[in-house]
Amino acid sequence: MERTYPLPRAERRVAGLGAVLAPLAVILVALIPRLLDLGLFATMDEVNFWFMRSELFLSAMRAGNFAATAITDHPGVPTMWLGAASLILRENLGLFGVHALSPQMFVALYELPITTVNALAVGVGYLLMRDMLPGPVALLGAILWALDPFVIAFGRVLHVDALSGTFMMLSVLAACRYWFLTQRRRTLALSAVFAALAITTKSPGLILLPLIGSIGVFATWYGPQPRRFTRLLMDALLWAGVAVLSALLIWPALWAAPREAFYQIWLGYHAEGTQPHQLGNFYLGRPEPAPGFTFYPLALALRLTPISFIGLLALPWAWRRLPLTADARHALAGLAWFAITFTLAMGLFAKKFNRYLVPAFPAVDVLAAVGLVWLCAAVLGWFVRPRERGERWYPLALGVVALGAALNVASWQPYQMVAYNQLLGGAQVGAWAFKTGWGEGMNLVADWLNKQPNITGVLTVTTLKIGLQTYLVPGAQSLTPPEGPLPAQSGYVVVYVNDAQGVLFRPFTDFYGKAEPLEVIRLHGVPYAWIYEAPPTVGRQEDVAFGDAARLYGVTSPQQPVVGLPLLWRLAWQRSANIPAGTMLFAHLIGPDGAVWGQFDRAPAPPTSQWQPGALQPGLYGPTLRLDAPPGRYRVLLGWYSYPSLERLALQSGGDAFELGTVEVAPLADLPAQARPQ
Repeated sequence: MERTYPLPRAERRVAGLGAVLAPLAVILVALIPRLLDLGLFATMDEVNFWFMRSELFLSAMRAGNFAATAITDHPGVPTMWLGAASLILRENLGLFGVHALSPQMFVALYELPITTVNALAVGVGYLLMRDMLPGPVALLGAILWALDPFVIAFGRVLHVDALSGTFMMLSVLAACRYWFLTQRRRTLALSAVFAALAITTKSPGLILLPLIGSIGVFATWYGPQPRRFTRLLMDALLWAGVAVLSALLIWPALWAAPREAFYQIWLGYHAEGTQPHQLGNFYLGRPEPAPGFTFYPLALALRLTPISFIGLLALPWAWRRLPLTADARHALAGLAWFAITFTLAMGLFAKKFNRYLVPAFPAVDVLAAVGLVWLCAAVLGWFVRPRERGERWYPLALGVVALGAALNVASWQPYQMVAYNQLLGGAQVGAWAFKTGWGEGMNLVADWLNKQPNITGVLTVTTLKIGLQTYLVPGAQSLTPPEGPLPAQSGYVVVYVNDAQGVLFRPFTDFYGKAEPLEVIRLHGVPYAWIYEAPPTVGRQEDVAFGDAARLYGVTSPQQPVVGLPLLWRLAWQRSANIPAGTMLFAHLIGPDGAVWGQFDRAPAPPTSQWQPGALQPGLYGPTLRLDAPPGRYRVLLGWYSYPSLERLALQSGGDAFELGTVEVAPLADLPAQARPQ
């Protein structure tokens, strides 16, 4: 696969230039999709937790209160360091002439340091793979890692999963490079530093302890050079010592308040990992608190790109037929061991989300590159002569694969969180299979609401308050109310997909699945948010459907019925479908004797043709009580009919008229003089 004979001087210069430019190119490829549209939306965990945790961490460091850096059970320390760096950057923006931040820039500044670190790490990973793996495999593997939408999506937010995966991948690569290639202990020390970063980012990084140890045992037993287990013991002590020292430097609480720090790690394992998520979960189309062992294998298949999916399918043939050195085979086996072990270990925990599997994907992408490199060579073998294959067509074929990966990630931009394997159904299948929505799309909800003329005069009631409020125009207000009726002054109701997949409560259950939304926000064909118009205030809510044309939402009864005057009932209607032209609304006042003592027949105003689908249309309607109406209790019947056929619209609940209620008509002599008709 690689040239091993001496190169002429000119070719050595080109090769040397390529050795310098290749890592820079990999970093650039990783940076571009991660930085484009950065801050376009904020995730739930960022706005609810990590922005605030970063502020607390920076305050504790500045105050010298190192014990207070034990803030969360993840423990998330490198994440908070990077969040603190973003805060320092924001404090000094005035030096660059920036004095006001848009919502997107506000969020982007929080995300910029962690995004940059995750992108630079791909270049570091390529340098660790170079020489250890065949050149095409190392380069294509790094490019697939750089252009993986799943890795990008969670690597450009202020969070722990992708960052922990970045450090875990680098730790495994450095360990493999030490045991299978260089035998330089500074490389082993580098593995320990990355391991400390991974563990202090998120507790699943602890899997590196047995994982790195097992790779060392394998290398001692089957490695390229005979080793002694006493050397392995010295390696283990060096690795552990550097890891502990690094962790102490990274996390001040480990030496200022070790008991609290270790308690946080234990809490992250016991309280978080072993228990189902407190807000529930969703799996294969239904709520499922604790998905079974099939969850992560399915997540792995669905979150792969089509290109990596094909590469993994070709991997068994590539493993047998590709001319790999023993070092390369051992290193690739170490990556496969890491991906498999991590996936199986995460499946043991009750709390499961597909984003928890992000750390395995860089290794999976490198393994997929092995299959793709062989597949390109195999396909070219059918069409190209061997002499021409390596000089021209083989690099071109690998370039086509890289271009395909770039086009794939571009097709998901800027919502890579929605990306699922198109060969297995894409975003629609992903939304059916897993809990969906982490804040993506709420920026589009805000864009729609910001265009409404009354947005600053009403409340927007939503299941995801902070992620929406960040992007609303100044003066617009959103809130998540306690269970019950809508708060006063509500203008819009927004239901987010993440909550719709769980258990909704009132007032959202009064809208979702019942009312027609004003707007549905979709990402790649998947509904992510439903925007409803909040109804006017009514005396009581109803849910009465007249055929498939109109739905009665609420009723406000008149105060005191007076003979000779209209009984004005305030009704709130919702158009469900096209109401046929000529459809009339009627109301009948049925007296104690069963006779009709008042009647209303009229087309609604404004005409039903002007009613917006899903919009609530208030209006005053009602019959006039005849002057000779006897006192007593009257029933009010309401309905619709077609004119001129006079055929009534049937209620979905049965019948052709709905009883609005009853009114008590007092004798005329009992009414005050001012209430009597003149």
